[in-house]
Amino acid sequence: MQPYAGKAKLGAPAVTNGDPASGMGLGYLSSFLHSCSDCTIDFIPIHWYDQATNIQYFKDHITQAHTAGGNRSLWITEFGASGTTAEQQTFLDTVLPWLDAQDFVERYAYFMVGDGTMVTGTSINAIGQTFAFSSA
Repeated sequence: MQPYAGKAKLGAPAVTNGDPASGMGLGYLSSFLHSCSDCTIDFIPIHWYDQATNIQYFKDHITQAHTAGGNRSLWITEFGASGTTAEQQTFLDTVLPWLDAQDFVERYAYFMVGDGTMVTGTSINAIGQTFAFSSA
């Protein structure tokens, strides 16, 4: 990676919200950053998956990832919340404006566009509508 430093943005390995005590998620990220202290890391990519009702857990995890990443910018390259359509819409209506207000969140993308997730058949569904227009 290092030959590309300054020519492209370089990210750490993407981690999920897996249990840090088991060496996953932010535990792995911390270990990697410690082991690669001379590496150029411009941003921290993360993934998050859980229940749509766990809004505070989402916010806490994003904030903890920023800290664990040495206060680097975050790219949330995948996040997904399971639950009813109404629960997922409430989740998105709550977290998208919050993400937009965090100066350390540089990018984010919902997990997957597929039948039942953001679209039904070839049409955008209620969750897709919420994602597309919630933070507008």
